Amino acid sequence: MFPDSILQNEENQKYELIKDISYTNSIHKIYLCFMPYTAQLQRGDLIAIYRTKDDKGSARYRSVITSVCQIEEVKTNKDFANVEDFLAYTNYYSIFNPDELRQWYQQKNCYVLKMTYNIALTKRVTNGYMVDELKMAPDYWGFFQLTDGQFDAILKKGEVDESIIIN
Repeated sequence: MFPDSILQNEENQKYELIKDISYTNSIHKIYLCFMPYTAQLQRGDLIAIYRTKDDKGSARYRSVITSVCQIEEVKTNKDFANVEDFLAYTNYYSIFNPDELRQWYQQKNCYVLKMTYNIALTKRVTNGYMVDELKMAPDYWGFFQLTDGQFDAILKKGEVDESIIIN
C-alpha cells in the first residue's frame, strides 16, 4: 500500500514489494480496520503510518513509522447503499481484492479511511525511539493520538522537510 515505506534490509525484495498496481501508484489510499476510535478522525487530520514488526526481529527495531498521510474521509460499511457502492469506493485504492472487500463489507463495525499519501519518511522512526525518547506507551499501538510535539519530533527524526507538511 505504501511502496516507499520498505525497510533498508528489504531492498533485495523491492521488485516484489513494489508492483504496478493502482493502490501502490496512487496518492489516494483506502485503509480498512475495526478500530472504533478512527471514527473520530476528521478531514485534514494528519496521521503517521505505523508499520508493525514482522517475524524477523524485535518490535523495538522492526516496528516503525514510515510515512505521513492526511485524512480525506472516514466512513463505515453502513454508509454505503450496497456492496457494489462499497466496492466502487474501495476497490482501486485498498490492498484487498473484490472477494476480500465483500467480506469486509459484511463485517460489523468496519471503518473505511480514505487518505492522501503525503510523504515517506527519509529515516524510519523506530518503536524504540518512540518509547525511549518520546515516552509513548499507548495501550494499543494500532491507533492513538500524538501530541503536536510528538508529531513534530517524528518528522524531525524522520528527516522530513517541515515545509512539506502543512497544518
